[in-house]
Amino acid sequence: RGRVLGLMEQCRPCEFKVYSDATIETVKPGSNLDGGLDFWSHPLSGGALTAHLHASASRPHEAVGATYSSSDQPFCRIDVIDLASGRVRKTHGVDLRCPVMLHDCALAGDDVVVFDFPLTVRPARMLSDKFPVEYEPTHGARIGVVHRETGATTWAAVEPGVVLHAANAHFEGDTLVVRALRSLPATPSSFIASYTPAFLYEWRIRGERCLGEKYISETACEFPAVDPRCVGADAPCCFAISPRTIGGPNIYGPPSEGILIDRVVKFDLRGDGDDAFADAWTLPENFWLVSEPTVVPKSDGRLGDGVWVLVFGTSTAPARQKTHVYVLDGEDLASGPACVVELPGAGLP
Repeated sequence: RGRVLGLMEQCRPCEFKVYSDATIETVKPGSNLDGGLDFWSHPLSGGALTAHLHASASRPHEAVGATYSSSDQPFCRIDVIDLASGRVRKTHGVDLRCPVMLHDCALAGDDVVVFDFPLTVRPARMLSDKFPVEYEPTHGARIGVVHRETGATTWAAVEPGVVLHAANAHFEGDTLVVRALRSLPATPSSFIASYTPAFLYEWRIRGERCLGEKYISETACEFPAVDPRCVGADAPCCFAISPRTIGGPNIYGPPSEGILIDRVVKFDLRGDGDDAFADAWTLPENFWLVSEPTVVPKSDGRLGDGVWVLVFGTSTAPARQKTHVYVLDGEDLASGPACVVELPGAGLP
């Protein structure tokens, strides 16, 4: 029943099985989900699926994602996947003004929130020995609301920037509240040539109008996540990981400028203070985060922070290269891990 998928940007997913003895078996290295992924929008890879799928609290049996293409309209595709069978139930094409790196989306009730922001993808740049993805603020930015069943789309113009990862979205009456990580690259190539910090940002949208937008924290962070019981609803808080240092070479790029991340942070999304930062825990010395946070509800936990937050940390100390799984209490990150599991044989290559 169901499928386990490994997702990667602009590629078909890898389908695999995980057994109770920790054995992993590859089933299909480039699955098209039984023909559910369009070939011609990604002719080089034979189809593609987004790196981020989301299941809303109101429809936990379905996963939804937004995949972008640079070959032809529609440059955005919304896929609705039945989680019981792993098959694509419905697909909507969404026309964009030009191809953009639409890495993530958000859910709000029955709607899908897409970010048509000016991290444009223009393959012709490669003819000038440039990377095809650049920040192009004159292109403008807008947030789209796509109905999951009909594909009907409404757009609202917003301030330009870059949004790679969404935290969550929900409706307050007829006003859409969207929270995501927004950054402002200094140059067109900043996304590739150097790291640009991202901060938690909020938009309030009604129909085709953005009523207001603002940063809600001064804490730089990456990979936001909420309690899965709150996806698409009014989440009380969200979790993320926060960099300690920015700079230095990165052999795994892009970007070619690296960062070191050693802190798990929590943001209060319902507070009325100037900054939504609420709590944090820092890894032990010489350990660095190498994963996104995974949020798992406690069996009797309250919505929002009644969860366990799981992260992977790897040591860089030559004498003790190790990788740990840290299990943190979402109600009190600062108290430290409730459990630490050392992974056998895991360390830096």
